[in-house]
Amino acid sequence: SYELKEVFSTVAEIENKISVDGLLTSNKLWELLVAFELEHNINPEQRKHDAYDELGRTYEYKVSSNTNWTFQDITPSVLNGYLEDEKIVLAVVDKNRFIVEKIYYCDPNVIVSILKNKLQKKIKSSKEINRLSAGIGIMDVKKMIERGDAEWVL
Repeated sequence: SYELKEVFSTVAEIENKISVDGLLTSNKLWELLVAFELEHNINPEQRKHDAYDELGRTYEYKVSSNTNWTFQDITPSVLNGYLEDEKIVLAVVDKNRFIVEKIYYCDPNVIVSILKNKLQKKIKSSKEINRLSAGIGIMDVKKMIERGDAEWVL
């Protein structure tokens, strides 16, 4: 339809203007909104790190419409990649109103430790796992904030 062509044309213009591909894939559009709030730049393609700041420090973004963030396809390589990031950014977005509601900066070392513990529990309690994934919930974040391992930035 004409309307759909208009949408794709507009998206192509935006992608060209900000040098980012795949704006309509996965959470790229939401990552762009989070990056705008944090004055970060998002990486132009799907790479190891989602965003970077003016000093070149990298960030991993996890975006959710609630206060549970899922980390999928977790491998030792992926976890080691998180350790290279300055922070892991957990964001809550309202997809109906198209806004970023909350943003938390989290220490990558602590997030990786939590994920490893949750994965070990999952592996011990399950016979068959198709996909290595684990979640970080708001209770995990609150504990990290209490210990100084995370901060609420928005």
